[in-house]
Amino acid sequence: MKSRTIRLNSGYDCPLVGIGTGGFRTGGPPQGKVAIQLIHDAIDSGYRHIDTASAYGNEKAIGQAVTEVLAKGVIKRQELFITTKLMPNPTNTREETLKSVQLSIQNLNTSYVDLMLIHMPSDDVAVNDKVWSALEEAVAQKLIRSIGVSNFNAQQIDSLLKNAKVVPAMLQVESHPQVNQRQLISYSDKHGIHLTAYSPLGAGTLIKNPTIVSIGKSHNKSAATVMIRWQVQRGVVAIPKSLKLNYIKENIDVFDWTLTDNEMKVNNTINEYVILSIALADDNASKTFRLNNGVDCPVIGLGTGGFDGAPQGELVKQMVRDAIDVGYRLIDTAAYYGNEEAIGDAVNKVVTSGKVRRDELFISTKVFLLIGQSIHISRAETVENVRIGIQKLNQTYVDMILFHFPSESDEINREVWSGLEDALNQGLVRAIGVSNFNVQQLESLIQTANVLPAMNQIESHPQLSQRQLLDYCSRYKIRVTAYSPLGAGTLISNSKLISIGNKYNKTSAQVMIRWQIQRGVVAIPKSTKANRLRDNFNVFDFSLTDEEMNIIENM
Repeated sequence: MKSRTIRLNSGYDCPLVGIGTGGFRTGGPPQGKVAIQLIHDAIDSGYRHIDTASAYGNEKAIGQAVTEVLAKGVIKRQELFITTKLMPNPTNTREETLKSVQLSIQNLNTSYVDLMLIHMPSDDVAVNDKVWSALEEAVAQKLIRSIGVSNFNAQQIDSLLKNAKVVPAMLQVESHPQVNQRQLISYSDKHGIHLTAYSPLGAGTLIKNPTIVSIGKSHNKSAATVMIRWQVQRGVVAIPKSLKLNYIKENIDVFDWTLTDNEMKVNNTINEYVILSIALADDNASKTFRLNNGVDCPVIGLGTGGFDGAPQGELVKQMVRDAIDVGYRLIDTAAYYGNEEAIGDAVNKVVTSGKVRRDELFISTKVFLLIGQSIHISRAETVENVRIGIQKLNQTYVDMILFHFPSESDEINREVWSGLEDALNQGLVRAIGVSNFNVQQLESLIQTANVLPAMNQIESHPQLSQRQLLDYCSRYKIRVTAYSPLGAGTLISNSKLISIGNKYNKTSAQVMIRWQIQRGVVAIPKSTKANRLRDNFNVFDFSLTDEEMNIIENM
């Protein structure tokens, strides 16, 4: 692949390598003079693709830098490709979302942006559709040339496409040799959607990987350059991040050489980590795992998010009642799902009926970083949000509180975590953890944490095994909870899973849940149907062989 651009389905060309401006480990996205200098250095080094987001808080600084470069006459605006992202706000109308688009354009001091992405999917399909509709209108008004999504899975894109007039031009996701996203790339190719890889160098350890280092030496290139070239050569846009000029220059030095077919295959299969092994041998026969703070957590729980919008009211109440009747003792919810009050009501009625004691249940909820339009939440506000969640659930405490989504700023993550530590010390919660944190974000958090996270809740299924992240968590005895453990729906009909299930007279769904439990991962499958709730829980009377575990692990 000799071209430095790819043609999007919108007809516009996008540079294959861009400069990322979010998520630096040294205190969050670069701001002010640091961001301005970064853009100057990047453009001087040959970058023409700049990636930012409203949540990064640096659009104005980036806009200033671009304006300064254009004023020199070195390049023209049409030679640049500026990407930004919009965080969906569930309370915003379509018109208010359109105003947010206009605000980003104003902050960037440009008359249009080349690409705008929905930064994170909402659990409410209606919210995603509303935001997408606003982006489509912005395209019609020529405020945006191309639109896309970020951090969406195949199921969420499928849902968006049902009502979309414009197919997303881009999907931005984390991708590197240990999270190669092959399934998502294959899915996106079918719809003509290109991928952008953020964190293309992984969490920092991959630059020392002996296989990658060896490949680099054969081309007189660095390991980082090899990983970026690997993305480019498979048609994926890469947006590496660095504040150092020598690394900025090195990261774009990928267009005068190619990797061999064999080297490409090696990069597709790299995995220097072992499968999570923190569970004791008898854990797999137990219905609980011991967390790193001594609290026992059920190995399977009821998920109450998603379903094209989290279930509400009587629907979720019936789910909770059915689940407890079946034997579930872990109920997972979140402030963002909007169903804490209904779940609390159902739990209290079941407890009052005498079917279970409150101390037999494990209630987990999550605090969401965003408050209205704000991207910041203080330590005190975090504690208050915990109290609000407990109040909505009508409890005196909750068993676990998770930090739902990480901020791009390490400083903000640490402040929120301090608030959760305060809530733990005040007896409001028995265990605290995180959700959707990658290795780099966990590493930064752990450096200053007084209490280690007890849990990291992430998406995981046979096509997204999260081996690297599981191994990292095992070093700190951090349990992992898998949401969407059955994938996007297509895995149910996977012939290998069906074949394994037939051997034990089990469904493919039960095989996938058993796989998670057997490797020490908590699973929280979702269903509103009582028969499927029963099936999903019926996984304690069989065990997968080592060979079957490996087959599933490598799907």
